[in-house]
Amino acid sequence: MKKKITAALCMLLLTFGFGFTGAFPVTAESTPIAVIMHTGETEGFLNPSDTTISADVISSVVKEQREKLPATFFFDTGDAFQGSFLVNIDRGENAVDIMNTMGYDAMAVGNHDLDYGVERTRELAGKANFPLLIQESAAKGRSPLVSSALIERGGITIGVFGITTPAAKHKSTGGFELEFGTMEVLKEYATKTAAALREQGADIVVLLSHIGTADSDNTVHSSNIYEIANGSEGIDVIIDGDIYDEGTATVTPGMIPISIAGEQGEDIGMAEIYKDESGKLTVKTSIISKSATLSVTPDAKTAEILAACNENADMLSKNVVAISNVTLTDYEKETIRSGESVIADMVADSMRWAANSDIAFCNAGNIRGPIFAGKVTVGIISNVLPYSNLIYVADVKGSVIREVLQYSASLYGQEDGGFMQVSGLSYAFDPEKPEGERLLSVTVNGDPLDEEAYYSVATFDFLALGGDNYDMLIEPFNNARAVGNGDIAAVFAEYLNQTENSLSEPQNRIRIIPGGEVNSFAGAVPLMIISIVATVAIITLFMTLGKKTD
Repeated sequence: MKKKITAALCMLLLTFGFGFTGAFPVTAESTPIAVIMHTGETEGFLNPSDTTISADVISSVVKEQREKLPATFFFDTGDAFQGSFLVNIDRGENAVDIMNTMGYDAMAVGNHDLDYGVERTRELAGKANFPLLIQESAAKGRSPLVSSALIERGGITIGVFGITTPAAKHKSTGGFELEFGTMEVLKEYATKTAAALREQGADIVVLLSHIGTADSDNTVHSSNIYEIANGSEGIDVIIDGDIYDEGTATVTPGMIPISIAGEQGEDIGMAEIYKDESGKLTVKTSIISKSATLSVTPDAKTAEILAACNENADMLSKNVVAISNVTLTDYEKETIRSGESVIADMVADSMRWAANSDIAFCNAGNIRGPIFAGKVTVGIISNVLPYSNLIYVADVKGSVIREVLQYSASLYGQEDGGFMQVSGLSYAFDPEKPEGERLLSVTVNGDPLDEEAYYSVATFDFLALGGDNYDMLIEPFNNARAVGNGDIAAVFAEYLNQTENSLSEPQNRIRIIPGGEVNSFAGAVPLMIISIVATVAIITLFMTLGKKTD
């Protein structure tokens, strides 16, 4: 489960004891020279809920803190433009409009901020009143995206630069055309950039990143914020997002302090920066929890913009586009990323139906919500399939299909979004075998997979470009044909109206066989035939001998 972590120096996570103002009690001896407030992975969850601090309340908290200390900065660590229907409906523009009223000073580009393509990210950067930051290798030639900025408030200048996880190369549609660098390269880059910002007059140097600790299992594109915290110099504090961890974390002596806020508006992160008589900077991190903001009056300007965006989104979301005969709720990560899912079966079936293909591949990470029996609206479809993926079809060799499924089987147990849901075929694997050796059997429409034959395969553009590390699909899809029905959300809505195709239970497409018993069945048929032949032979022999004896 994703956890929020806030860490600095040797201090454990601090979550309680702070009011909504956010700063710890100000005295003559303990006044910070600057405060950095931050959010991350809001994913369009900007309205109030049991767990979310709404955008207008966050705005109010930040403004009050700025009244107390003018040198208060406000950052976001990314994944702001994609997620909920509110921001998906206009491909991130509602998010930008709302964030502009909240007074952000800078934002790191998250991997999902690239889901609409790089050009759309650039358009949104042009509409934002704050810089969108990403490493120089990705920003170069893609203005208004930038790699760093100098920001002054209350007499303090912060030099801030951005780094996006290298996993974005394979975790977002727009990431394919960008270069992010390896973690080794990025450690050197961070040190060099920090020094340059200091030379340009920065009093405080901040890395605003979307890296985390476990973005990818791919050794080339994996990332870990602690590598930079341990292996870079010149940075005073790291504000990071996209962290996955269990429990709290500490930062070892000598390591750059890290501050992290929870996802989807669960809390507001805060890093208070102090300067002693010798000029040495120290950092204290904390979070402002949801419960600490319950008495805060929402900011009127942000509330007005939020209401207008909600009104437009609500109107569009209520449009009925399909009727469903079934209720399917098996979309949760622990289910859909670890075995067959009925809602995924239906999505994959809709892809194969639209493409008229032999097979369809649907990565589990594309499906994010349930379907309920009855009227299906634009809003519901958007929650199920929030990514604007197009469907492509190509002829793929059987050996490549086996490679795809072998890789999918290697992801079992990791709750990885790359775990493959299918249509038109079934596969079985043994999770106890080593990765790369787990696949037991594959059948296509009931027949064993022919590794030398070619099959028509439908999949998302994301996967066709090698997304989720399915690099083996890149070459077969070089000459892919786009399916004319539109993106997957439109296709699925149309498919739901084909009521005879509704599913209500698993179709036995993915079989998980600890110990490999079923491999047994793949080899059981020939063994059975051998046994029958041998038995017949023995009986015939005895009958012959019997006749000779007579």
